[in-house]
Amino acid sequence: MLEEGNVYTKPGVKKNWVMGHFIDPKTPFHQKDFSLKWTKSKRGDSREQIGTCEAETLDILVYGKHKIDFPNLHKSVTLEKEGDYVYVGRNIAHTWETLEDSLIVTLRWPSVPEKTE
Repeated sequence: MLEEGNVYTKPGVKKNWVMGHFIDPKTPFHQKDFSLKWTKSKRGDSREQIGTCEAETLDILVYGKHKIDFPNLHKSVTLEKEGDYVYVGRNIAHTWETLEDSLIVTLRWPSVPEKTE
């Protein structure tokens, strides 16, 4: 099988998630082992609602500047150079803010939904 396209116009993409358990099972993008997200965000975008996930997560900055806060750990991480990353273990609460227009690739395993408080 071979498929080509663009993640911005691909049918079935849900909130920037390109692969995962929630994608149509008839496609090769349906995965239970991991989820893949491609996120472009504008300066000033943020999520103040605390989110947690029962999966491990790796965020990799392609370009821009992006801050992730971990209130329960009293820690903030700012991704600002191409290739900067943050690994987040299971059930670690976080919020985020885009400091400059950014592109982030997120890998999450296994593919499970995120929870917000």
